Amino acid sequence: MNIFDTRTIVNVILVTFLASVLLALPFKWFNSSTDKQYWYQRKENWWIIAGFVIAVGAVSIPFVLMYAIDTNIAEILKQSSDEQGKSVDYLSILASTGDFLGGTTVGLLSLASIIFVTAAIFMQKEELELQRKELKDTRKEYEITNDTMIKQQFETTFFNLIDIHHKILNDIEENGERGRKAIKIYLEKIRSHYDETTVEKYKNEIIQEMISSDNLEDILELIWFNHRGNNNKISMVKNEITRIRNEYELEKLTDQEFETKINSLYDEMSVIENAEKGKLKDKLLDEKVKKYQVLNLKHIWKSLVDNLPDNVFIKKFLMDTYSEPKYILKKDAFEAIYVPKEPYIGHYLRNIYHIFKLIENSNATKKEEDKRKYRSLLRAQFSSVELLFIFYNINYSSKGEKFKELISSTNFFDDHLDNAERIWKNDLFEIKKLN
Repeated sequence: MNIFDTRTIVNVILVTFLASVLLALPFKWFNSSTDKQYWYQRKENWWIIAGFVIAVGAVSIPFVLMYAIDTNIAEILKQSSDEQGKSVDYLSILASTGDFLGGTTVGLLSLASIIFVTAAIFMQKEELELQRKELKDTRKEYEITNDTMIKQQFETTFFNLIDIHHKILNDIEENGERGRKAIKIYLEKIRSHYDETTVEKYKNEIIQEMISSDNLEDILELIWFNHRGNNNKISMVKNEITRIRNEYELEKLTDQEFETKINSLYDEMSVIENAEKGKLKDKLLDEKVKKYQVLNLKHIWKSLVDNLPDNVFIKKFLMDTYSEPKYILKKDAFEAIYVPKEPYIGHYLRNIYHIFKLIENSNATKKEEDKRKYRSLLRAQFSSVELLFIFYNINYSSKGEKFKELISSTNFFDDHLDNAERIWKNDLFEIKKLN
């Protein structure tokens, strides 16, 4: 009777297979908490099951073969001993049997081992991917935390500088006034200096150009008519003309007598005028009386402006001082007031510069929308008077050049100075250009 009957072999194979399945199924049998995959959706699980099946098959094959050839080890040993009449070398037979078992199982077990290693590699790869993901998430959280800390530090510094700004503003004093009222007084002084000193200085330059010019006919004529009332001869002729007109109105003179006398008087006035013009022209062209020339033109300057608006010199004067004031004139007026006061107001402007520089260069405001947000908060701290004074410092002061480079193209002033009491007509154009 065989040592291993059919039922025993089948039972052994079934038990071994079930054991392999029970060992394989725990791998991801339930949903994964991270990627929500079932166990049969993961490749490594199938590799592991295949490895167990092959291993079970390798162990089962010797028994299957023994059953197929209907033999067993005990009968082989007994038959060999009876035929030879001597003792049998059981170790040799066992060795052959071992070779048989090894030949039928080792290859498959090696294949199962390779499959298990492959499954382990897949699992290790997945673990590495999870680690990388966790590392990425950790780095992201660190960056968020770091950005939050940077922003907190920035805002602390920003609002501290805002507080300092208000303290500095309240300490500014001029003519008994403090804060914004003092800033307004500075602007009024700039305006007054421009009207009374800067324009006067430029007027003298224009007069010098007029004196040096060869085309003085219209100016000479105006000068003469401005002063002819002081000439006794002309006064006598004018009085005589008035008397003749009165007599004609009273019908004491005929039309012919009136016309004759009036023409005679006008001819006489023309002779006197030409003589006076010649004298004045000689004076104006005489280098020895240049001082007189300047004083004389200054004396009648308003008349020149009112009566000769199309004169090339007058047009230049009006354009450069009022219609479109020259940059150099505005800068002269601003610095004339600001430079002497710089020790008392300079730190006010420097603090604003550093607040703006913080906004533009901080790591917390890399995005343009963040820069706009904090620029808007900064601008909200200033009145129109302050904004105008800041603009004048930026645009018309040598010490504001760095600030001008920093603030250019940021639209900081926007339209907040459109209705401000600007000193010069073309300030709005300069503001638009700066924005």
